[in-house]
Amino acid sequence: MDDYTAQSSQPGSVPGTQTAGSSSECGAENTTRSTLSQKAGEIRERASDLSHRTYASVDNTRQSAASALETTASSLHSSGERVSNAAHTAARKLEATADYVRQNDLRQMGNEVMDLVKRHPGQSLAIAAACGFLLARTLRSRD
Repeated sequence: MDDYTAQSSQPGSVPGTQTAGSSSECGAENTTRSTLSQKAGEIRERASDLSHRTYASVDNTRQSAASALETTASSLHSSGERVSNAAHTAARKLEATADYVRQNDLRQMGNEVMDLVKRHPGQSLAIAAACGFLLARTLRSRD
């Protein structure tokens, strides 16, 4: 019972365990804590570095994506202006044609077509052939 009394009189001791060498165990525990603390610090540092590199990479990608979007928008603006100009030109020509049809009767239009064919016979023949081809395709597709 003397062993039990001697061991139990020390705080934190468990009956049946030896207290000899507790200073070396405490030193090993401190070394382990220190090593774990260092490793945790290294992991935090690596995670922070990875986070910064990822952020910089995403930021660079964002900048290049914004530049590509800006280039595309500029291209669309210039294309839109060209398409818009073409649409305005076509609209003006259609309005002029509508005015011509309102102002001229069928006989006057026929006479103007005859004058045009006399001035440009080759082009008139090519246009007539193309119109005939399109008319034949249209009539054939109805059958």
